[in-house]
Amino acid sequence: MQFLKAIFWLTLTLSHSALWAQSQSSIESRGQCSADFNSNYQSLAMRFNRELAGRFPFGAPERPDADSKDAHLFFADYAPQHDRLMSLYECSDVRNIQTSKQLAWLKQLKAASDWFLQPQPLHISIEPESISPSIDLIGRTQVVSVSLSSGLKSIRYPGATKALAWQAGEPLILDFQWAAGSLWQPQPDPRQYDLSVEGATATFQNGGAWSLLRLFNTPQGETLFAVPIKQQNGMKSMAQLKVKISIVDGKQVPVFLQFAP
Repeated sequence: MQFLKAIFWLTLTLSHSALWAQSQSSIESRGQCSADFNSNYQSLAMRFNRELAGRFPFGAPERPDADSKDAHLFFADYAPQHDRLMSLYECSDVRNIQTSKQLAWLKQLKAASDWFLQPQPLHISIEPESISPSIDLIGRTQVVSVSLSSGLKSIRYPGATKALAWQAGEPLILDFQWAAGSLWQPQPDPRQYDLSVEGATATFQNGGAWSLLRLFNTPQGETLFAVPIKQQNGMKSMAQLKVKISIVDGKQVPVFLQFAP
């Protein structure tokens, strides 16, 4: 009987020791995950803040452009790292406000990476909020057509061609055409450097590597264009023209973060 008791207590002791060892190993493993996640994240965040943050589209529209080659290299380097960073985060033992911000930033970075690295050309479609020749007080619905062009390529709404093939770096021109004989006519606005007016046409034009994002600068895909308008009798107003942009069969424009937390 004493022998059996000894065997029982020995087995119990060994079992507790094994469980304790497993627990210690798990704690050490989670600690290593936390250290690896922090090291990899900090390296990534420092590079982003050094090379891209504060420059458009990773900064306000009035900021200078980020170098498109730097952006492409950054996202090309980041894409294969994303899954490993997510795995390290999941197995780490640190959860606080800062790590929550870091996780949210990495997810948004993944969306931006998918957008930057998708095949080109992108096929862009536009849908104005309201196009009609009827008259209203602000002149918005006196706009009879909206067109988007890049070089010799163009689409018009309303029209048969639904999408414009656009390559990163190509300029984009958005035209609003008022009806012939409209009570209102578009006017230039010295505060808007990208707006020009000729006759009954108001034109927004952007060039450079980020022309698409500068022209349509909201991640939801809807941008509000403000065009001063004037009647012959001198009465003035402002036409608010909303245009929705979509990437056909591609990734939609994501939220671009400005700084890594």
